Order: sequence, then C-alpha cells, then structure tokens
Amino acid sequence: MRFPLAINIITKYGAALAVVGLVACAGTPKRATRIDTSVQLQGLKAGGDTFPAAGKGKVVVIDLWATWCKACRKELPKLQRLHDAEAGSQLLVVAINVGEDANTAATYARGLGLSLPIYLDPEHKFANSVGAKQFPSIYVLDRDGAIISKARTLTPAVLSLVRRRVAERGASR
Repeated sequence: MRFPLAINIITKYGAALAVVGLVACAGTPKRATRIDTSVQLQGLKAGGDTFPAAGKGKVVVIDLWATWCKACRKELPKLQRLHDAEAGSQLLVVAINVGEDANTAATYARGLGLSLPIYLDPEHKFANSVGAKQFPSIYVLDRDGAIISKARTLTPAVLSLVRRRVAERGASR
C-alpha cells in the first residue's frame, strides 16, 4: 500500500473529523440575502423617510459605521462623493450609524460635512439582520432589496457593479 499512514489516520479519526465538520457548519449563521424590511430605521432629519422604505425601487449603497471606527472616518467621505455624483439618479446612498444616539451621530456627520441620508440603528437590529461583523461594512442592494454585494470599502469593483445596476434600468426606459 502506498499511503498506509494517511489511510490509518482517516480510518482512526475520520468519524471524529466528520462530526467536527458538521458541527462547525451547523453553527455558522446563514448570510442574509435580502434585507429585513421589518427593521425600520429613523433618519437624522426630523420627519424624513425611514429606511428601507426610502430605497424602494432603487439601487442602494449602505455604509454601516460608528464614530469610534477609524476606517469609517475615511470611508464616509467616499460615500458622500458617490451620493453627490449620482444625485437625481436611481441610486440611493445611505450611511447607517450603528449603536449610537442621534446627537452623537449628527455631531460626527456635521464634522465630516456629510449631507447624504443618515439613519440610526441604535440597537444593532439592522446590522445584526445583515450579519455585519465589522465596520465599515458596505452593502449594495438591487432594486428589489436583495443584497448583491458586501465589502469592507467602496472599491472600484463595487463602484462598477453599482453603476452597471443603475444603468440597467436607465437603458430599459
């Protein structure tokens, strides 16, 4: 026999490894494929739309962030530039502050000169529903609310996907 040691290990430990593999897979939460529309987030602007209702029928780019996150401080201006560049299009760019109160989020946003829509997720309900584990987290939704991309930052590949999705509807009009 050419592989006696390998066969011995598989014979001896195969069942144990299979059980460990099944337990590990069973304990892994499924990644959300759609956003949970039952989780309604209020915006910083009084009387404004709630999210996700504000994004109905649009391609949506979401940035989950917090004021203590150093990487978020770099990412939010990129989202603002995308928001400004695509104003009036079928793209909605939103920033969702996670775990903080309205005053804290508003003060921070003002300091960065943000005017894009900002929503609040003080109890982490939305962040938990999409399986966010770190900040920033960028999600792209199609017009039906399906998550089509998840990334740490707004990369050129993510921007390309967003622009293709926005153009799809524009070309069919």
